[in-house]
Amino acid sequence: ESERKMSELQSSSGTFTDKYQESSILVNKTVDRLMERAKHGNKDGVKSGFQQLDEMTGGFQPSEFIVIGARPSVGKTAFAISMAMDMAIHRKVPVGFFSAEMTSMAIMERILSAEARVDSKRIRSAILRSQDMVSIVDAAGRIYEGKLYIQDTPNIKLLDLRSQARRMKRERDIKILFIDYIGLINPEANPNVPRHEQVAEISRSLKALSRELQIPIVALSQVSRDAEGKEPNLANLRDSGSVEQDADVVILLHRDRLADLSNTREGKNGNEPSPQIIHGYPVQETKVILAKQRNGETGIITMGFQNQLVRFVELERSSGS
Repeated sequence: ESERKMSELQSSSGTFTDKYQESSILVNKTVDRLMERAKHGNKDGVKSGFQQLDEMTGGFQPSEFIVIGARPSVGKTAFAISMAMDMAIHRKVPVGFFSAEMTSMAIMERILSAEARVDSKRIRSAILRSQDMVSIVDAAGRIYEGKLYIQDTPNIKLLDLRSQARRMKRERDIKILFIDYIGLINPEANPNVPRHEQVAEISRSLKALSRELQIPIVALSQVSRDAEGKEPNLANLRDSGSVEQDADVVILLHRDRLADLSNTREGKNGNEPSPQIIHGYPVQETKVILAKQRNGETGIITMGFQNQLVRFVELERSSGS
């Protein structure tokens, strides 16, 4: 009797289903869906806006749980915002963005800087040139027409996050959700429970939410200090191995900050080529490591990080790639 009641409770809460499906029905559905995608293009995945990454992943797929990990200040929030901008502003894909770290105004300042191509320091200090104002007004018009929905709640409770995500899906029909970041979500667990168990609860819950809403959820995560100064790997995901296990896709970011400083100095001295310039701003090479992909290949892509605009850009491929 107790098992029956528990089953009914789980079913009503959306965390459990007792509906099995026959292979004869599933194979027909799968083939029909495959033929439709082959005929009209793969419309299921949400493109990141970075061509090389999309070629490897096919875009972020419905019900996928994607984790982006990096050490502090490498740019995981900038990477997420760069993707969200392309989706919501340039392609009008409804995007949800939960931030437990930055205010919505701070995020919008970053978006304005990147979209207008105006140095973020000038925006923060409000020391703007006349051309900056023209660029900002033009960018604001494009952003106004976008479909980006931002919620900033410090120390957000896991239950509230799930509730607000459902609301965004219901009211705005978001196609993808970004969460910045896992370590700042309050699981409301017993405070005596070890941190790795709390993070495991958060990870499982976000994975279940992606399946419930049938959208990709992209969650940011810090990696451990063991990865400082070297390429991170799956084992470096902070606080819980369950994040690695639950994730369908894991993307890790790495930038050699010492090399960046050295190249900049040497470039100024004429000993080495200066950093690459894109849209008037220098870029710092950053490795985007596709460390795990449950249904595809892994590999490394080199991209550019523009610190002054706090955004990521694609670099030209070498002739051998």
